Amino acid sequence: MATTNNQPQDFQRLRRPSWNPPSSTPSIPLGSRLGAYAATPKTVGKNDYFDLSYSEKLDIRLAFVLFDSRKFGKLNYKDLKAAIRGLECNVKKADVQKLMYQYSKENDGEIDSDEFLQIMNMKFKEKLDSHARAGKLFEMFDEEGRGKVSVKNLRKVSRDIGKTFTDEQLEAMIHECDMDGDGEVTEMEFEAMMTKHQTADTI
Repeated sequence: MATTNNQPQDFQRLRRPSWNPPSSTPSIPLGSRLGAYAATPKTVGKNDYFDLSYSEKLDIRLAFVLFDSRKFGKLNYKDLKAAIRGLECNVKKADVQKLMYQYSKENDGEIDSDEFLQIMNMKFKEKLDSHARAGKLFEMFDEEGRGKVSVKNLRKVSRDIGKTFTDEQLEAMIHECDMDGDGEVTEMEFEAMMTKHQTADTI
């Protein structure tokens, strides 16, 4: 499979989320494109994995191939960091080394395709958990169940938890999240703001 140095664009081009896989083993063309990386992942405990879709597993395998800069069948530190972020998951630089130590069975400071699948399964689960936490936090502010949070909502909740903010500070909080300029924050806008701050922490 031909690749270029512009890896993230190639990865997005190769993703096929709408493709419905056959019920049997993937076709020969797909196997030939992924080579050994299309092998079945190692068996792990039921509690170690949450269910990835076929499309998600394919994305992970494709990312491994594209970010394997040396084409050795293993990812080094820089490859792993770029691959995780290429799959739109946050990871701090300090945590990349921890992941390599935790998941590298050969303790050689490199990650093979099966180990990468396990790492991304964990990262996808974290992403799902983060989404759920953002939803619960939003519900705490949206006491009226309108699907939007206003300065009035922020003021009430802040008082309930013993915090005092000026109207200017509350308006600044709303302004940071408010993408459509209507003076209120939807759940989608709220989650986008939380993701923005999480991403900033990884730089």
